[in-house]
Amino acid sequence: HQGYLNSAKEMIAPVVEALHHVLLPGASVNQPPELLFTSYSAGGAVAGLLFAHIKSQCRRDGLLDISKKFHRIHCITFGAPPITFPAITQVASGLGLFLAFINEQDPVPRADSKYFDSLTELYLSPVTKSLWDLPPLSAFPAGRLVVLRDRNSDGVEVDVTAIDVSVKELEETVLGNPAAHKIVVYLERIELLHKKLGVFVI
Repeated sequence: HQGYLNSAKEMIAPVVEALHHVLLPGASVNQPPELLFTSYSAGGAVAGLLFAHIKSQCRRDGLLDISKKFHRIHCITFGAPPITFPAITQVASGLGLFLAFINEQDPVPRADSKYFDSLTELYLSPVTKSLWDLPPLSAFPAGRLVVLRDRNSDGVEVDVTAIDVSVKELEETVLGNPAAHKIVVYLERIELLHKKLGVFVI
């Protein structure tokens, strides 16, 4: 996953420049703005790395400095591949939301070579047991894991619910439908969930 890290490093300077343009000189210090890092798939991995970089506060640079001008900073990703080891699911108090939405059956959040080898073996092998031994996660999606599940199995009407899952539950679940990774599926489920709840209560 070195490519995601390199992309995140290259984006620090342009992100800092863009944020400088957003922050108006003389803005009220009583109501500082909030900042959201968000994206889908590989972009979600980069967003998670930028957010984790701010969270770590281990290296002073332009991004860390300008982040102090925001009241809270959030990161919400959709179908992002695994990027961290160990898992980063929580943030410091007051830092903001850190959520990783995963469509049920989307294999990308488990995307590593050993997992795909196991998945290929499962598809090519006759089913002889009810449980399939999956390899352990070598990396983890960044953020609190929230699975978007369709509670209707008839395929006629989608009834979306959002479920918190642990890293262990993700590790023990077979996710193997590439169609579940499509951005249109994420958009549809998020929109349906929004209509169902009215507002998100996270």
